[in-house]
Amino acid sequence: MNVTEMKNAKADKYAGIRKVISMMIHCVDCDDEECALMPYCLDFQDLLCHQEECFEKKCNLRFGVAACDASRKYLRHCLSCSKPECPICAPLRIIWPEGDEDIESLKEHLDAFREFVL
Repeated sequence: MNVTEMKNAKADKYAGIRKVISMMIHCVDCDDEECALMPYCLDFQDLLCHQEECFEKKCNLRFGVAACDASRKYLRHCLSCSKPECPICAPLRIIWPEGDEDIESLKEHLDAFREFVL
């Protein structure tokens, strides 16, 4: 694998992690039975319910495209990251910039996640 292919593979990996984090943020309070993100939204809601009661360190139980342990690690990172150039978090900060109306909702979601991912 050459340098360009490795960079593309990393970019794809980071994009996948951002999708998982974004879906978890979305599904925390989504109660729309006709949500445009179905069936993924239900998978992630099931994942969050599972994580509230899962204490297994290396749980690999999968909910659609996301696994318990991996998504927990992604959230831990997101909650503690302060690097302005982080390839995972910086794009999420653009989606929800400081001062945006949804930033308070995002903070509420992250606080809710903090209770069971840290």
